Amino acid sequence: MNRLNKISVRTVFIITAVSLCLNVFLFARVAIMDKHYSEQLTQINSQLSSYKEETQKEISKTVWELEEIINRQSSMISDFNYHIEPVLGGKVKLMLSAHLKSHKDGQISSFTVDGDGSGHQRILTTLSDNILTSQVVLPLYQTMAIGLSVSDQYSTKTETLLELPNVPQGLTSHLTITPSISMSHTNTDASARVSGEIYLINEKGTQQSRSLKTHFVELIYNGRLLHTIPFELHDEFTATDGDELYYASILPYPIPIDSDGTLTLVAKATDMEGFSYSCIFEEYKITAGGKFSPVSNNKVSYFTIEN
Repeated sequence: MNRLNKISVRTVFIITAVSLCLNVFLFARVAIMDKHYSEQLTQINSQLSSYKEETQKEISKTVWELEEIINRQSSMISDFNYHIEPVLGGKVKLMLSAHLKSHKDGQISSFTVDGDGSGHQRILTTLSDNILTSQVVLPLYQTMAIGLSVSDQYSTKTETLLELPNVPQGLTSHLTITPSISMSHTNTDASARVSGEIYLINEKGTQQSRSLKTHFVELIYNGRLLHTIPFELHDEFTATDGDELYYASILPYPIPIDSDGTLTLVAKATDMEGFSYSCIFEEYKITAGGKFSPVSNNKVSYFTIEN
């Protein structure tokens, strides 16, 4: 009986051990399969997201192309061109041309201009062989919207042809500036010192109306003008055909350090048409005692029109 009991206990133990091993194996297998299926599911989801993104891009592209086709078909013109150039007095001349798809007797067609949101105003327009042309002198607007108005005794149709969000920027792109400025101070100095050199390029220098009449650098401390340094024209050097190159050298000029302040370096110029240009190309914060730090690390400086 005892022997039978021992055999039964041993059998139960063996069965239990085998069962445990089998369970461990099954759990491990399930875990491996779960990980495998999870990775497959993640991969499938990633592929689906990629397909979805590509499909959305294709749909957006197709919609945009359809909108372009519809806009061209619904437009009253088949071609449009414009040009803006400066004129005397700090104003601009706007030149427009457009080819009407059709024109009926009794219709009045003209361009319109909306400067700085003042509303669309008709401008003098000439029509010949379905081609509209116009030249008009305007104030220097910051923004400009150009439209077309076609009317008869029954109705008026309008169409926006062009929107210019920053008109002055297109009139200053020919001016570029390259400064190399340094600040210094020693314990024996009663002031900080600024020095360096500045190059100014006018890419439209060969155009008499765009040639620069005045050109100089101002050193301004806390809003007070300290020094003015004129640019000199380098007649012997031409960066590219048609460019004017100007050069200004800043000798070590003293800057007060008895109180906190801001040193601003500004390039200014006017051209033959009467436009005034300005560019802040360096600015330093100076603390009492002579410590200084640049206000910004901008690598590119842009001219603005002061008119």
